[in-house]
Amino acid sequence: MSSDVQGRAGRVVREIDGPRWDQDPCCYQAKCLGWLRKEYAALSESCRDRINALLKGTGCDTLLA
Repeated sequence: MSSDVQGRAGRVVREIDGPRWDQDPCCYQAKCLGWLRKEYAALSESCRDRINALLKGTGCDTLLA
């Protein structure tokens, strides 16, 4: 991703399940990504493993790294 979680960079570029997604970031998206990462980190290892299995190969898994 070319944007950090605070949304200060110029573009957000991500390939998700094939198509490329490219847009200017907004602060709400950065806040949501921060919340998702925080909640993901708080999951138990078994729950994270289940989420990882669901997201594997979609490109979304890289958002939580």
